[in-house]
Amino acid sequence: MLIGYIRSVEQADNEYTKADRFRDFIRKLFPDIGVGSLGGFYPELEKYVKYSGRGSFIAGKPDSLFGSLIIEFENVLDDRRRKEAEEQLRRYIAALWSIQASRGQKRGRFTALASDGLKFVVYKPRTVVQAGPVAVEQVVLEPVDQMDITEHPASEVNDWLKRYIVLGASELAHVDPDEFAKKFGVGVSVYEKVMQLLSKGWGKVKSAFSTLYEQWDTHLRIVYGTQVASEDLYLKHTYLATLAKLVVFSSYSGGSLPLSRREVVEILNGEVFRRWGIVNFIEEDLFFVGS
Repeated sequence: MLIGYIRSVEQADNEYTKADRFRDFIRKLFPDIGVGSLGGFYPELEKYVKYSGRGSFIAGKPDSLFGSLIIEFENVLDDRRRKEAEEQLRRYIAALWSIQASRGQKRGRFTALASDGLKFVVYKPRTVVQAGPVAVEQVVLEPVDQMDITEHPASEVNDWLKRYIVLGASELAHVDPDEFAKKFGVGVSVYEKVMQLLSKGWGKVKSAFSTLYEQWDTHLRIVYGTQVASEDLYLKHTYLATLAKLVVFSSYSGGSLPLSRREVVEILNGEVFRRWGIVNFIEEDLFFVGS
């Protein structure tokens, strides 16, 4: 199926045909996912694509909306057209957030994607505007992921598309702290299983990471004014730090989960965040990671 899709896109001579072929491909690959357009979800969008309410003109028609994932297609995703796609995505995000503000709704957590049908770049939109309408120039797109499906096997392409198409088909639910604790807190099955794995792993690498442990111990003694460290507490802190990294990764990648061991390691050692320009998140991490 993937090879046939790639050939059909390579034969297409404009972005509209490529968008249609991508939607057909996604319908076959993920038959349970609804493939629609922004207008179907936000009928008043047509008003905003002409005038944003803050004097910004918004032209064009969005190509696809898969739930909270918005896709803008270009015929070729070179540097110039990628910038054009980013500008269009900013316009759609500004329009959608402005519509939601006019409805009194909470601002949606959208994921934006630029593509020529073969190359894909994923962005996390954000804005400094706290509430109300958002102008185009107030939307920032942070690149968080990319994929050229001609360079990867079908299984990896399917997993990557599933990450954004399937998860993007549903708005991310706001997390309730009590519910989060019930799923990941002390005593629940996930916590117990992970602590067993951490204990086993720590036993294998303890000597190699003794310096980190001693630094962690020193910080605790400074904070508490007495000796409180123990290996059990260290592993609990490692669990908490690992969970925090995974939550931040999931938030920045549109609700996705890591797809491979390598990606997990890049999350834990901070490489993923550095690629996203987040340089102060785990610069002085004191907890051991795998490799």
